[in-house]
Amino acid sequence: MKLKRIINTLGPICALLITNSAFGASYSTVASVDASVEYRANNPTGNINTDGNLITTQVGAPGLVGIYEFDISAISPGSQILGAMLTLTFADISNSFQNFYADSYIGNGVAETSDFSLGGSFIGGRPIATDTPAGTVLSFSALPGDNLDILQSAVDTGSFFGVRTRANLGNSFVNFHSLESTVSGITPPTLTVEFAPVPVPAALPLFVSALGMFGLFNWRRRKG
Repeated sequence: MKLKRIINTLGPICALLITNSAFGASYSTVASVDASVEYRANNPTGNINTDGNLITTQVGAPGLVGIYEFDISAISPGSQILGAMLTLTFADISNSFQNFYADSYIGNGVAETSDFSLGGSFIGGRPIATDTPAGTVLSFSALPGDNLDILQSAVDTGSFFGVRTRANLGNSFVNFHSLESTVSGITPPTLTVEFAPVPVPAALPLFVSALGMFGLFNWRRRKG
């Protein structure tokens, strides 16, 4: 009877502790949606491609911006964001391409032309060599010191995290494989978030108190 009483008392507390510690300090998720949004004179034209095999980032007339949105609701609000990494599979590139960069915004899980104009924060960028082999998996990292405020806000509000990819040289482009790519074995657009989980919940003191109530902490001393 005493064992049953212990189980009935500690069970709900243990469940609460397990629920709040279910996620580690690293979380990866594949994009929920992706698209290429067309623009002219820094305004969206209304054209968007959500089901192509490639996501194109292009400077030109018109230009194209890559759009990716990630569901990060599995990260508990209040967790501290420490860094993030966007992983894309390279397809092809123009000979004149120089730099690729990204900025972030609060998304809604739907790829829309209006995503082009949403306010956001610059994340960072990197050069991509024009002789990069097709199928190469490229990672773009944002670390402490980079602008992670949009990602932190998305976590705290339970929103989708959006990433826009851009090029910075006229008449150049870079293509990455999309979620809809028919090429087998590729890595889909993926976001990995490094974070410090929320503090241990208030249930822990209750758990310790319950152990003491049943004399479990004194078991070794009594045995001696």
